[in-house]
Amino acid sequence: MNKLPEENLSLFEELCAILTGFSLMEIQGTGLSEKYLEVIRDKEPQAINNLLDSFEKLGTDHRKVSDNDLILIKGVLEDECLGPISQQLILMWYTGQWNFGETDTYVISEKAYIESFSFRAAGSHPAGAKQPGFGTWQFPPQTFSEE
Repeated sequence: MNKLPEENLSLFEELCAILTGFSLMEIQGTGLSEKYLEVIRDKEPQAINNLLDSFEKLGTDHRKVSDNDLILIKGVLEDECLGPISQQLILMWYTGQWNFGETDTYVISEKAYIESFSFRAAGSHPAGAKQPGFGTWQFPPQTFSEE
């Protein structure tokens, strides 16, 4: 992969938006894209390069994922070589942790924990951070549409 670092980061962010189900703006809003790409490049350089190359060849647009795109993405997630790194990427965004293998597990940073998508997906906030504010207990919990 002979792309400029900015092009790699943009491609990585678009891939992450598709894999996590969060928007590109939400991915970028965490401020963690560069850190996560750095962690993965450090741990699995060949695997992430292969994944980014494969994603680029798919030509999937993160703004409008079609049913056909979902079939292709499912194929990537189930692929013997690309599946594990794809799944790790999803886990990293949702938990703020690196969990690859039995011995290589750790929280990437305090910010990664605070920004992890598991809290957003649950309509919650991380304990000890991003408190909803005084008196918010009086409002009913957030509900989600059943689409």
